[in-house]
Amino acid sequence: MPKLVLTIVAFLVFCLPVSAADDFSSSNIFSGQRLYVGAGVDNAFSKDFDPTAYGMIEYATAVQDDEWGLRYRLGADISGVGYWGGWGFSVEKVLDNSPFYIEGSVMAGLYADAGKHDLGHIVEFRSQLMLGYIFENGSDLAIGIAHKSNANIADSNPGSETIYVRYGSGF
Repeated sequence: MPKLVLTIVAFLVFCLPVSAADDFSSSNIFSGQRLYVGAGVDNAFSKDFDPTAYGMIEYATAVQDDEWGLRYRLGADISGVGYWGGWGFSVEKVLDNSPFYIEGSVMAGLYADAGKHDLGHIVEFRSQLMLGYIFENGSDLAIGIAHKSNANIADSNPGSETIYVRYGSGF
């Protein structure tokens, strides 16, 4: 439970105090639909499990396209640890009228163990923080950290941390 609380606090600390970017309109990542693909390392900070390759794909659609950029997300990832698919939401915010943005997201999903890292339950929640750059054509590149956990709904909750790079484009 402390990890979940720290994740929520970090999400609020990083997303709430950022000033609005009303003038940054050359590449608006907050409207329409987007597709994201990414790659990185799962079990990045684990003392008990070896790091493993990680890949992800996500679809996101705008719910609110003002400076907060609220989106619904549908995503899936695969690694040597296991397979996860989920649904949730994200909040994106441009930093001080620049091409840089931050994003926080929370998703609930289902997890299938690949035999190397039992996360304790089929239901797993993913929270993530991203720092990204918006290109003039509207695509973006971001680096992020994600945490998967069952939020202590099971007796075992080892969790998994992932560091990755993600590319996104609108359509």
